[in-house]
Amino acid sequence: MKDIKIQKIIFPFLPPDLVVNLQEFETCLFTNDDLRKMFFFLRNSNYTHYLILKLLFSSGMSTPELVSFKIKNFEPSSANLKISERCRLKHRNIRISDDFAKELYRFCQSEKTTELPLFPGQKGLREERSIQKILQKASQIIKKEVSIPLIRDSIALYFFHRGFPAQEIQIFLGHRSLKSTKQRISLYSTLDETSNSATFEDFGSEAA
Repeated sequence: MKDIKIQKIIFPFLPPDLVVNLQEFETCLFTNDDLRKMFFFLRNSNYTHYLILKLLFSSGMSTPELVSFKIKNFEPSSANLKISERCRLKHRNIRISDDFAKELYRFCQSEKTTELPLFPGQKGLREERSIQKILQKASQIIKKEVSIPLIRDSIALYFFHRGFPAQEIQIFLGHRSLKSTKQRISLYSTLDETSNSATFEDFGSEAA
């Protein structure tokens, strides 16, 4: 009986997790220069607002998720965020960059209990209109609209053009259906020069 030679399949290296690298962030919605301008201005004017905006671009949280997010749901050692199911978005565990995790960790150090919201308001939970004011300020800085939906869509584009399949982007953003994820990416595909030759099939993302 002849020996059967099994050819070993070697897969190319891919990052194990989806992590937004804000230093390399670039889409048709927000350029890296846009992010630098917003972060630089807010860091020097209001450090908490700076961290809030940076967290939105790193996690794709919705406003209700952000205002209710507690310190105990942030794990500095693994740079992990546990985001509870809320409104139309599913529960998810996501990672942020190690550098940003260190910033959040230092910010939380002064609190005596992890039961507090990460970004509390004057009387408990921060009001959602406070987040809207931060986004309005960011819009003024770069002279273009900055909103939660646009931030989430830009994250979807960022990951898609780095070769991640739509299914993984869906999980990161908490979309309840793969169709929603694909629709958000396709909406801007004609605007993004990097998408000229990219399709969902290129990354093995079959229709739901």
